[in-house]
Amino acid sequence: MEKISELKSIIEKNLILKDSYEQKRKDINNNINSIKNQSQMLLELKEFLTTVSANYRDQLCDLFTTLVSEALTSIFEKDIKFKINLYSYRNEPAVDISVVENGLEIDPQKSCGGGLNDIISFVIKIIFIYLKKTSKIIILDEPLKFLSRDYIEQSSNFIRDISKRMNIQIIVVSHKPDLEFSCDKLITIEKNENRSIIK
Repeated sequence: MEKISELKSIIEKNLILKDSYEQKRKDINNNINSIKNQSQMLLELKEFLTTVSANYRDQLCDLFTTLVSEALTSIFEKDIKFKINLYSYRNEPAVDISVVENGLEIDPQKSCGGGLNDIISFVIKIIFIYLKKTSKIIILDEPLKFLSRDYIEQSSNFIRDISKRMNIQIIVVSHKPDLEFSCDKLITIEKNENRSIIK
């Protein structure tokens, strides 16, 4: 009889332990299901953000391509297209830029003068500052210093037009007197006996 009571007690303890373990197993399974659901949600969110990021990146590339191409075409009075190539290098995003003129694609860094790089750099700076929305005033020091004199008037007109379109004030510091063609206000500073005089 004593053995039966002892066995009964052991069975009851084991049943209690079994119920406890069963509850823990259910809790663990619920946690696993919750983690799976969260994991699936995070994967869907990652895919969504990747798609949005790619779309936004494409829109930005289109903006840069359009505005730089427009600048090059209007200033050099030729059909010149600016091209951006996005790719991955060593698992990091990378960018190559090129210019296409008369079906010939060239690297602007290897172009032979005329100010092509000045125009590309100038427009890219304007776009970056505009997108950051930190200021409505941009001050640029000699942004077109290598631009050929043949294109100064067209550049001056483009600066005025882009300033109006983007609703930003562009202040250009330059030694090129011809840039004044389209400016709204001209301030001349001359040096006289080691003093700067504003005229």
